[in-house]
Amino acid sequence: MPAQPNKYSEKETQDYAADFYEDIRYRLPASRQYYDWFFHKLFACARPYGRILDNGCGNGIVGEYLCGADIVGIDLSPRMAEYARKRLPRVEVGDSQHLPFPDGSFDTVVSLSLLHHLSDPKQGIAEVARILKPGGLAIFEDVVKTALSVVPRYFLNRKSSHFSHEHKNFFKSELLRLISTFFQVEHIHHYGYLGYPLLGFPDIINFQKYIPTKKLLIPALLAFDDFVEKIPFIRTQSWNIIVIARRT
Repeated sequence: MPAQPNKYSEKETQDYAADFYEDIRYRLPASRQYYDWFFHKLFACARPYGRILDNGCGNGIVGEYLCGADIVGIDLSPRMAEYARKRLPRVEVGDSQHLPFPDGSFDTVVSLSLLHHLSDPKQGIAEVARILKPGGLAIFEDVVKTALSVVPRYFLNRKSSHFSHEHKNFFKSELLRLISTFFQVEHIHHYGYLGYPLLGFPDIINFQKYIPTKKLLIPALLAFDDFVEKIPFIRTQSWNIIVIARRT
C-alpha cells in the first residue's frame, strides 16, 4: 500500500525529533513563553471538555495546559509516547488514520500540527469525526501555505531532519474543504507571523540566542503577532490557522 512507506518514514522522523521536543523546544525559557502565549490563544478559541483525545500528542505538552482533564494521547512515535506518559494519564502508540477507539467515544478531539504529517489527511479527519460523539468538538491547528510561509517550509521540508519532504503544505481553502466534508466549521483563527518562526522552533534554528534584551523583545514580538491578527487581508498571510468545528 502506498501509505506504508510514508507512515514508517514519519515514525522515524518523529522518533528522532522526540528528544529535541523534550529537551529544547518546550524547555527553553523564550520558547516556553511563546507556547504559553499560543495555548492561551488556542483555548480562548474553544475550551476542550469531557473526555479528550490529544490526537498526535507528541510529547504530551497539552497536558501541562489542561491539568486534571480526562485526556487520552495517541502518537505514531513510541519515543514521543514515552515522553507523553509523563504528562498525560493514558497514552497509546497508534496511527491517527486508523484510531484504535470505538465510535463516539470522545467529547473533544485536539489535533495540533497533525494533518500535514498524514499520508491521507482526509482519512485522518474522517477518523476524528468517527470517534467524536454527536455534537462533539474538534480543534484543528495546522500550517497553511501563504506568502509568508511557502518558501521557508519548502526548504525545511527538504533540508531539516525534523521534517519530511512528504509533509503537506495546505492552502487554507484546501484544509477547510477537507474539514468541512465531515464537520460544521464554527470558527477560523489566523495566527503566527514573526513569533512563530523566531520563537517556536529553537530545536531547528535557535534564533532566541540572537535576540537581545529578551524580557522586552519577546513580549514585543508576541504583541506584534496579536496586532497583525486584527489587520484585514494581512492576517490571512499567517503561518498557521486554528479551525474550530463540530460533528453534526
